Amino acid sequence: MTTEPQTAEQLLYQQVEHTPTEAQAAIHESWKETLLVTGGEQAGKSVLTSKEFLKRWPYDLEEKYDGEEPLLYWLVGADYNAVKKEFDYIATDFYKIFGLANVEVSKRLDPGHISFWPVNDDGTRPLKPTIIIETKSAKEEAKLRADAPNGIMMCEAGACSYETYERCFARSRYSDGWLLMTGTLEDSQPWYGQLAQAWYLSDEPDREAFRLDTGSNTYLFPDGWDDPNLRSVMSNNSDRYITQRLKGVPVPPKGLVFGQDFSVATHVTTNAAYARGQRVWLAVDPGYAGAYAVMACHIFNDQLIVFDEVYEQNLVTSQIIDICKQKDWWPDVHPHAGAIDVAAKQHQALSPVAEVWADSETGKTFTAEHVDIHPGTERLRSFLKPHPLTRQPKIVFNPGCKGVLSEFGVTVNPFDNVIRPYRWQQASDGSLVSPTPIDKYNHAIKALTYLIVAKFGYASPVSSKVKVTRWRKRRSKHPSLVGEKVRL
Repeated sequence: MTTEPQTAEQLLYQQVEHTPTEAQAAIHESWKETLLVTGGEQAGKSVLTSKEFLKRWPYDLEEKYDGEEPLLYWLVGADYNAVKKEFDYIATDFYKIFGLANVEVSKRLDPGHISFWPVNDDGTRPLKPTIIIETKSAKEEAKLRADAPNGIMMCEAGACSYETYERCFARSRYSDGWLLMTGTLEDSQPWYGQLAQAWYLSDEPDREAFRLDTGSNTYLFPDGWDDPNLRSVMSNNSDRYITQRLKGVPVPPKGLVFGQDFSVATHVTTNAAYARGQRVWLAVDPGYAGAYAVMACHIFNDQLIVFDEVYEQNLVTSQIIDICKQKDWWPDVHPHAGAIDVAAKQHQALSPVAEVWADSETGKTFTAEHVDIHPGTERLRSFLKPHPLTRQPKIVFNPGCKGVLSEFGVTVNPFDNVIRPYRWQQASDGSLVSPTPIDKYNHAIKALTYLIVAKFGYASPVSSKVKVTRWRKRRSKHPSLVGEKVRL
């Protein structure tokens, strides 16, 4: 006995002979306004996009169509060629459902359109179409600022810029529409993978991220990851390629100071939350043009719980203190609050930062001692290392701490939405060219290092000397230069 489809999308899928894979079906179940899919090569991303559109437009038609102006949708790519597969799939689906007479498909793709007219009872069709799907190229920025589509599909979104995503997101929200992004991860645009990592952990009502790996496409690879053809591809490519290009798992950008040590799955958790009534420690690195970082932490069983941050730009200490005082956790900050950069004690034509904190209405004092870069980096690295038995690290972060996560290379810088992590200085061949990292985009990391050293001391006496490839003219043994370990 055959069970009849129970929903509009199931009926449409039956008409176009679409039976989703298990991974595709899980994505189809989501109705959130913004979906992000990191896909492997040949994983069925284009099919997914076309069928996700097929699922959504009937509901838009019922809720938003006024009988006059057509519903508008965009297919957006880094260039017009990037949307060709999705364009062809949608056109074919419409032909199957509505027939050739009611669907108009442009011969050109640059730009192109698909238009649909319903048939009236008397056999005629309205003057205006009911649905229009337009192709857009990210290279033509002005065209992404016009109109407010009911839905936007970013095709191979991993090849687009973050600015393109911002424009598309804004345009979709102007019309209370939806945004679907699918794409393979690209080294040249790490924002996509880092945004995905942040969304995997979030429980937001309006957005969700999925992975659609190559092995999930059982139409091409019936045995999944055990398929002989896929195993052959894997045996001839690097772990980084397999992780990023086939499994759709973000891989940290190269050159990160903590690239081999920090993992979103290990170190970022919603369980890193404020516990009311428990002592709050503050880790502070004052700044102005770069960033002023105040990290709010608990210490439970020798584990540092980083649950909140004040991460601001172009604000002075008194303004930062005012922000901190508005936080729920402020009453739990002890008068001896934590640790601060030793430079906070210095006079530079103004009152020392430490004195401003102490002189505020509910004054706080801090430990301020000099911390050398390399011993401090090693101490933080020891906290990031999971315990061999419990597999728990000694420091975890709440996903809302966007500033410090951007410094670890997880997400974009909160001030300009550009990837700006804490990096080593490297030559074009990847060799280290300086004994110290670039002293930028590390404010929250430095603040936490001060607190760890103040509360727990150094791990062990270490040398501040670092071997440098360019200087020694031989391969460095510095741990940051060892081949990158990828967590599969």
